[in-house]
Amino acid sequence: GEDGNLYWMSCNQTTCWTSPSVVIPTNHNPPVPVMERPTVAEDSNGLMELYSNGAIQGMFQVSWNAVGFWPPGFVATPDGTYLEGSPASASWGPGHFDMFGVSGTAELWWWYTNYVTTATQRPTWTNGKGSGPLVAGNSQYPATGDPLAISRYANEVEVFYRTPGGQIAHLTYTNGAWLP
Repeated sequence: GEDGNLYWMSCNQTTCWTSPSVVIPTNHNPPVPVMERPTVAEDSNGLMELYSNGAIQGMFQVSWNAVGFWPPGFVATPDGTYLEGSPASASWGPGHFDMFGVSGTAELWWWYTNYVTTATQRPTWTNGKGSGPLVAGNSQYPATGDPLAISRYANEVEVFYRTPGGQIAHLTYTNGAWLP
């Protein structure tokens, strides 16, 4: 919202749309940048994860399942990386979520988390490359702008991002490896 709050509205078969509910308030500490676009991913069990870039090194994360929302939380970005712009997220299976973000040094970062069962606590994020970015800032196709992510199949995720030269780059993760 223009007031800095992050709102949520729902729509189902009987009620469309509900009144907005505040998910992350303006006065949350640390604050969420007003102009950042949050990203949402839903797994095959109906668990939704909402992420928004934080004002400092990290991101906000809010989870929702059939029981309802948990309080918003601040999660330090793995590797202490500060992301610029908005992150992208996707889920390719129960309890699995991938998140992508672009740093100020033209790197594309990838992290993932797996809930052991349905979400009962904040996730622990793992750097998908083990260490360092998925795409280095000095590579042939460094990253700029906000990435997009999608998953169409189990154990598969795709990420799209812009390069400084204006091209759209695409990577697909399948069978445990990244393909151009």
